[in-house]
Amino acid sequence: MFLSTEGILLKKTAYTGNGLILKVYTKEKGIKQYFARKTKKTKAIFQPLTILNITAYENPKKTIQNVKEVTIAKPYKSLQTDLIKSNICLFINELLEKVIQEEEPNKQLYTFLKQELITFDDEEINLNFHLDFLMKLTFQLGIEPDCNSEKPYFDVEEGRLFPTQPNHEYFFNKKDTHIFKKIWEAAFNNEPLSLTNIERKQGIKLLLIYYRFHNMIKELKSLPVLEMVFA
Repeated sequence: MFLSTEGILLKKTAYTGNGLILKVYTKEKGIKQYFARKTKKTKAIFQPLTILNITAYENPKKTIQNVKEVTIAKPYKSLQTDLIKSNICLFINELLEKVIQEEEPNKQLYTFLKQELITFDDEEINLNFHLDFLMKLTFQLGIEPDCNSEKPYFDVEEGRLFPTQPNHEYFFNKKDTHIFKKIWEAAFNNEPLSLTNIERKQGIKLLLIYYRFHNMIKELKSLPVLEMVFA
């Protein structure tokens, strides 16, 4: 039987000959893997975070399904051509590929990802998009921090603020807590985020510390490239 679904491309891996293995976060089935053929036409289609329409043979005994047809569901105008946006997308792509492992559908998460990408594509350059996105993503993943107080220390392990330093090493000092809370407030209230270059650089480090603690992700290869682009 055939299954048609919309999905966001997270990873492509070269296979024998002109074959490709596609890792796609689909609206209907969660994470799925597909085998497709590489052609001149598909080269433009299989770009990071492309929103695809996929029709594939559905064989429950196989972990990799054969693609019958694939098209772009929502063409981007700038995400893959603008230098800053494309590098932010590479960073987000690498993080999503590591933290999303669901083989069950989560339409709320899928809708969030799709809408965020379309918004980023439509708007002018937003140098803080990745910070706002990562904070909002914690809400979707169920690991959202609680920064709704004036306490000066953020406990990474507990995911909330404390009036005094915790008796372990996994916390942010007052300065870092201020930056982290600033990002949280903008994301939680859906307001514009204003940061200096120094705060922006530190903010992504703080968010990744939080993600590593709660999702066990490793270093991201795209981070140094992103930092170089911003520099």
